[in-house]
Formats: sequence, C-alpha cells, structure tokens
Amino acid sequence: MSPEIFKFAAFGRTVASILRDNPEWSSDTTQAIADAAANFGIPLEADPPMVAACQNCSWRGGIEHLQPIRDYSERVADGEPEPAGECPECGALAHVVEDAE
Repeated sequence: MSPEIFKFAAFGRTVASILRDNPEWSSDTTQAIADAAANFGIPLEADPPMVAACQNCSWRGGIEHLQPIRDYSERVADGEPEPAGECPECGALAHVVEDAE
C-alpha cells in the first residue's frame, strides 16, 4: 500500500474518522489501513483541527465546512496565498488561519 492511498486524510478527515465513518468495512480491512498508516508514519488522529477564516465576512470554522472553489483560475492569481476553499456563508475565498486560538 502506498502513501498516496492516505491522501483521503486531507481536508480535515483523519484515518481514524474515515474508519469510524465506514463501519461496514471488515475488521481485517480497517486493521490493514491502520497498520499501513502506522508504517508510513501517518497518525490515526490528526493534530488539532485546521481553522479557516473568510476574507469577506466574519465566518470562521473548521476547514471541513468549506466548499470547493468554483472558477479557481479566475479567482486566484499566481503568487497569491493558496485558499483552503469557499466560505460556506458567503462564497468568498477562505484561508487557513495560522493561529487558530
């Protein structure tokens, strides 16, 4: 199993949350995924949740609430900070907040 299979842990989903969300998977399958994650040094639980803030309105929340960016190439210029997604409240671009406290 390659590290690429663990890209599903991106965007706020952890290996543990994916295993919890798929109770129909056999124990052999979940154990194999957990073992492979450990072999690649991927923690089952993530660090504290990543927080994003909207650059247009006052929305602030977990990145798992963001929407995919529509018309990306028209909204994000080369050299600009990479947005994390669209604000669920107003649709403007939202960025990860470095100091989420």
